[in-house]
Amino acid sequence: MKRKKSQNVVFILSLNVTFFILAIMINSRAFIFGISLSIAVMLFYLDIIALKKKNLIVLTGVILIFLSILIFQFKTDSSSGRILIYKISLGMLKNNWFKGIGIGKFPYQYRENQAKYFEYSNYSQKELLLADNAKNAYNDYLQFIIETGILGALTLIIISILIFLLIYKSLRNNNKPLYLLISCCMLISISGAGIVTHVFEKWYFQSLFILSLIIIFYYGFKVNKFIIVLSLCLSLFGISYIHFGNYWKNSYYYSLYNEGKYLYKSGYKLQSLKIYNKIYPYLKNNQFFLYDFVTVLDDLNYPIIAEKIAKEMVFIDNGNMFYLKLADCYYKNHKYNLAEKTYITSINMVPNRFNTRYKLFNFYIQTNQLIKAKVVGIKILTLPIKIPSLAIDQIRTHVDKTLKKWNKKH
Repeated sequence: MKRKKSQNVVFILSLNVTFFILAIMINSRAFIFGISLSIAVMLFYLDIIALKKKNLIVLTGVILIFLSILIFQFKTDSSSGRILIYKISLGMLKNNWFKGIGIGKFPYQYRENQAKYFEYSNYSQKELLLADNAKNAYNDYLQFIIETGILGALTLIIISILIFLLIYKSLRNNNKPLYLLISCCMLISISGAGIVTHVFEKWYFQSLFILSLIIIFYYGFKVNKFIIVLSLCLSLFGISYIHFGNYWKNSYYYSLYNEGKYLYKSGYKLQSLKIYNKIYPYLKNNQFFLYDFVTVLDDLNYPIIAEKIAKEMVFIDNGNMFYLKLADCYYKNHKYNLAEKTYITSINMVPNRFNTRYKLFNFYIQTNQLIKAKVVGIKILTLPIKIPSLAIDQIRTHVDKTLKKWNKKH
C-alpha cells in the first residue's frame, strides 16, 4: 500500500510539473499560475511540506509575488491591456456593487463603459493602442461579482469554502486514489487560472471542472456510483445543450445560412436575400447572421429594413464593427445626427481602428462638414499605428492628399 501511495505521489507531481512546463511553452500565464497553486496544494496535502502556519504565510507571499510577476512582467503588452480592462471593470463594480448589472450582461456593459472612458477620460497612448472589443474581465470571479453584486460575492465565498472543505475531506483519507489526486489538481488549476483570465465560459473547462468536482465528491462522501454517473451525464448534457443546443435545434437553418453566404459571395445576391429572409425568424439572435443580413439588404438598396435589422444586431452585440454597420444605415437613411453619434461611439469603443475614423472622415465630407472632417483627418494622420498594414497606408495617403488639397484652396 505504501509503495502504491508513493507511486501516486510521484505520478501526480510529475504530471503537474509536465503541465507546468507546457503552460510555459504556450505562454499561458493563467495556467502557469493555476498549476503552481495545484503543485503547492499537493506538496501540503501529500505531507511533503508540513502544514504549519509559518509555511502557509511563506507560500502565500510567494504566490502573491509570483502572481504580480506574471501580471506585470510576463507578456507586458497583454498585461497593460488587462490593466485597462481591470480599471474599467472596477469602475463598473464601484457603480454596481450592491445589485450588480445582471448575469450575462458584462460584455455589453463593458464595451459601453470603455467607449465612455475613451470619450471622457485622460487616457494614455498605451491604453489607446491596447483597447479592443473586450467581452471578459479576464478574472472570472471579478466578472461574476460585477454581474451579481454583493449577493453573488457572498455566494462565491460560500461555494469556495464548500469546495475547499470537500477537497480537504477527500484528501484526509489515507488511501488517496490516483483519480482523486488528478481531479483535485484539475479543479485547483482551473480555479486558479480563473483569477487571471476567463476559463469558466468555455465548455471544455466547465466539463473538466464538473467532472473533477463529482469525482472528489464521490471519494469524499462515498456516494452511490449510479448517482455519480447519472449526475455526471446530466451535467455534461446540460453544458453541451447550453453551448450547442441552438445549433442542434437550428442545424438546417445554419446550413441554409452557409449557402446564403456562398451565394452572396458568388454574386447571386437576390437568391441570398431570399434565403436570409427565410431563416431570419430562426437565427435572429445570432449577431453574425444579422450582420450579413444587413450587408445584403444594404447592397440591394433596402436601407429602412437594413436599419431595423442593424438595431436588433447592436441590441445583441455592441462590438464596434456592429455599431459601424448601424452608423452606415443611419447615414443611408439621412439620419445624420444619429449616424455621427454612432460613428463616434464606434470610434471611442476601440479608438485605435483607422477604418472607423476613416468612415467618419468620409461621412463629414459627404455631408459637407469640412471643418469636422479636417479635425478627424488630422487625428488619422497622428494616430499611432498598432499593427502596420497596407490598408492603413492607403487610408493615411488618401487623407493626407485630401487635407493638402484643402490647404491649397484656402
